[in-house]
Amino acid sequence: MSKIYSSKEAARETFQKLTDLLSGNIKPGIQTGFKRLDSHLQGFQAGTVTILASKPSIGKTAYALNLVRSIFHNSKDTRILYCSSDLDHVQLMTRLLCIETGLEVSRIQQSDFTSDDVTRLTAPAAWARDLPFWINPSCGISIEDLDRTIRDFLTGQPLDLIIIDPLELLKYEETPTAVKTIRQIAKEFQIPILLLAASHTRNKHCKVQDLAEGIADNSDTVIFLERERKPLTENEKASVELVIARNTCGFTGTIPMEYDPKTMVFTEIKQEEDEE
Repeated sequence: MSKIYSSKEAARETFQKLTDLLSGNIKPGIQTGFKRLDSHLQGFQAGTVTILASKPSIGKTAYALNLVRSIFHNSKDTRILYCSSDLDHVQLMTRLLCIETGLEVSRIQQSDFTSDDVTRLTAPAAWARDLPFWINPSCGISIEDLDRTIRDFLTGQPLDLIIIDPLELLKYEETPTAVKTIRQIAKEFQIPILLLAASHTRNKHCKVQDLAEGIADNSDTVIFLERERKPLTENEKASVELVIARNTCGFTGTIPMEYDPKTMVFTEIKQEEDEE
């Protein structure tokens, strides 16, 4: 049974939270280091679920890893658990290191690298080794098993952010039930969760109603990653739009970005207001 709070209780707890934020006893929203995204989201807020969705093969995992890298450069003490039902821990770390160095991922995947490339990865590997970053390869497990894994992990290790990538490769009977389970973890432990999901719309742009049933209803923020699939020249970068379609914690809007498919690096395009 949920509790009913009096105005006195609500005011007291609100003032206590503000005091704790000012004193540093609790953290504000997790800042990603992407200036315009942080301005819109006010950071990843405790107890919320953010959906990052796109059509297949647009770059959701790459963008999520760009967020991980940027968050750690912004605050090395942020504790992140990455639950990957697509890539294993070595594949995921390889991509993170390539993003950090700007090394072409395909060269590593195709064993087309040199000793100089290995040397180039040495310093980033040392940087990554000491990060409070954990990877849970969760391909083929059920949402119930993932729930237990996260809860067991949290008994011995506090976290600041959980990333689940992607929803579709977990085993579950009903999407609404699966997302409700994820939302319950976020609320119960007051941890923000970034959940990656697919949009299979045939329209040019993704919309909230294109998501599987129950995803939008059980989330606080919905972000779409959109880019036109077309051949690129040798050094050309893809134009990307990060569309914040729903946001109960900040503002909606569109953030223009550039994406280099070779290195998987995302960059926000500076706008005039960024210079102010």
